[in-house]
Amino acid sequence: MRMSRLKTVTLSLTLLASLLVPNITSNAELKAEASSSKESEKPLDGVKMVVEPIKNETKKNTTNQAVIKLSSSANSVKYRVHLQAKGDVELQGLTKYEIEGSAPGEEVQKQFSYIVKGEGAGSIEANVEVLDTQGIVIAVKRSKIDVLATEAGVLQGNRGLFALQLQELETKRTSGNLDKEEYETAKRDLFRQGAKINVEEQQRLTATSDITVSGKILWTDGSGNTHPAVGVPVEILDEDDISDDLITTVKTDNNGNYKATFENDTGFFEEGYDLFVRIKAEGEDFSVEPDGWFEDVYQMETNPKQDVENGSSHTMDFTLNNTSDNQTAFGIHQSMLMATNYVREVNGEALDDLTVYFPTSDDTSNYDGDINLLQLDRFDWDVIHHEFGHHVTNSLDIEDSPGGSHSSGENLADRIGKDDGVHLAWGEGWPTYFAISLQKEMNGSSLGLSNVGDTHYQDTEDSSLEYDLEAQDSSSLGEDNELSVQRVLWDLYDSNSDQGDNGVVFGDKNIWETLKNAESVKLSETIQAFYEGRSIAEIINIGSILTEHKIASEPTKPADGHVFTFNQSQIPVFNWAVNGKSKEFPNNSFVIEFYNSTLGKKIFSSKELNTDSYQPTAEEWKQILDGTSDRTIRWAVRAKQTAGPLTGPYISYSRQIMKNHAPDVKNAKPNPSRLWPVDGRMVPIKIEGVVDPDRDPVTIKIKSIKIDEPAKGTDIGGIGTDTARVRATRNGKGDGREYHITFTAADDKGGVSTGKVIVYVPHDQGK
Repeated sequence: MRMSRLKTVTLSLTLLASLLVPNITSNAELKAEASSSKESEKPLDGVKMVVEPIKNETKKNTTNQAVIKLSSSANSVKYRVHLQAKGDVELQGLTKYEIEGSAPGEEVQKQFSYIVKGEGAGSIEANVEVLDTQGIVIAVKRSKIDVLATEAGVLQGNRGLFALQLQELETKRTSGNLDKEEYETAKRDLFRQGAKINVEEQQRLTATSDITVSGKILWTDGSGNTHPAVGVPVEILDEDDISDDLITTVKTDNNGNYKATFENDTGFFEEGYDLFVRIKAEGEDFSVEPDGWFEDVYQMETNPKQDVENGSSHTMDFTLNNTSDNQTAFGIHQSMLMATNYVREVNGEALDDLTVYFPTSDDTSNYDGDINLLQLDRFDWDVIHHEFGHHVTNSLDIEDSPGGSHSSGENLADRIGKDDGVHLAWGEGWPTYFAISLQKEMNGSSLGLSNVGDTHYQDTEDSSLEYDLEAQDSSSLGEDNELSVQRVLWDLYDSNSDQGDNGVVFGDKNIWETLKNAESVKLSETIQAFYEGRSIAEIINIGSILTEHKIASEPTKPADGHVFTFNQSQIPVFNWAVNGKSKEFPNNSFVIEFYNSTLGKKIFSSKELNTDSYQPTAEEWKQILDGTSDRTIRWAVRAKQTAGPLTGPYISYSRQIMKNHAPDVKNAKPNPSRLWPVDGRMVPIKIEGVVDPDRDPVTIKIKSIKIDEPAKGTDIGGIGTDTARVRATRNGKGDGREYHITFTAADDKGGVSTGKVIVYVPHDQGK
């Protein structure tokens, strides 16, 4: 809990339940309408936005000002703004306009005016499209301020309507308009306003002095579906004029049910407990609290049941809505419960206690030792678990992030330098991997909640951000890109064998223990920790993932499976894409390594290179070819980035070269080799005795046939086929005829040899 924050009890009373429910534009509507202290933020589309009133207190029917503050990590040229007023608020001036963009990270501001009329609640919502230099919408953001018109004046702020109602109630208490009893009653009414609370009593005609209290707690998600509130502390209390007495505390089970049986108090001055139930949005090591005005966790109580009788049973059910902050806090509680339970399982013990301040007035959800959560991130478990991931990295000492703005679509080193860039990419990438993997491990998809338990990261309501950690696309940009970090960790974790994954399955516990022991604070250290103790074959498998996400270099030439035929092929030139897509800090130091077919033996390593190609010398090539008896040689690239801090080496996936020997034709012979009788017939001639040293299949092709004496063209045939055809004839005045047959013998790897055989037609049979 942040002790430095001033926590003043401020609660609210006067509004009806309908006023507690803010008018919220859905994310679908938002998309449709759209065509320095160190902090760790949620993954962004690179844009920060907040709307703030100039004054937190004002008067009705006067002109008020608020300011929109915008910044982007990208070179945005324009912000397209649409303002909407709801309730007793009237905008002054333009409601749609454009703001010229700024340099990356530079904030721009725009004020607007409005008037609050009448008494009641209202809001001003700002929807903003962020356009790039091509006029393409790269992000959609949303923020709002709430106003509350009271008898005393107008309260306004961006922590939500509930915070204003708390403030109003506290003002009435401190001004003497409410005494202690009135204040406590009003506070209780406010905290449960809009909830459905069912209280029933059943009398038992027995002599027992026991009392039973039971019930069910349900919370409502963003889609309007109810779910059991699991693990919620339920305090059963006896109302007292001086201080309420805690009788017992139980927790709800997996179905949201709770039950407690205890002895009634009918002693001196007691005619039975004045019984009521309080539920709280807290766990063993976390709590969900209002930010800035209330000093305790979100909670809700039933009205006291006076002087309960012995033997009675009481049912006290709660159904919480999805609009009031004091009730959506219990949905946040469920998200936090999943995260803390997971950490206990994978870590063996809980982390330090954590407070979720909700809703925050910051321009984005963030972690600064506690979680500060935007109102419009209340249903985004991906965001909540990402912020909890920052708590994990802080607790395990596996981050050294500089904080600041970031985007999943940028090479951070180009904007903030390499050292900060690789640390920030890791500091933001790991929490997102953690968020999505913990939901999978905890079977989040079984809860029936939108966007929970899948492979996507989604930020809704205040944004329109979504991308898939499982996707193998061109969005990954290298070691200083948070998306690459997320996807590398995800591919190391998951069991899917897809492009670039190659069947690597480390699992969540292996990854957790490796990082915890290595205390890695950037991706390079993490990868070196995964390399340690693993065979080169396993490291090359990791390289498949690193290459896919543009971290390791990518072999490009020769083509995979390239055949080198002895005495025929030229020494190949090896090329690779350097990767590391940063303009300023791509990979720049390389060693090319050669292995046998099983990756069990390294044959040769080049010297360190600063180019993207390498051609071995004749001596080096001979060493490579002679280094293994295997026909297949595998090669990979070991890449580093040498600017401070040095990162890598990152080893790529491997490609194959196949050694090949052309067919041996030195023992080739024709069949038949002698023609008799000389009767003028055409005789088929087969080539025999050709062998392939590698036992590859061989194809014979007749290339030419020459005759050593004058002859007719019709005496030969079969050119281009595997069988020569020659005529059994000769010049009677000569000493016989020779057919000189030239052929090629080709294997299926591209090796080709040329041979020659002679077929003889004698002058006489005996010759």
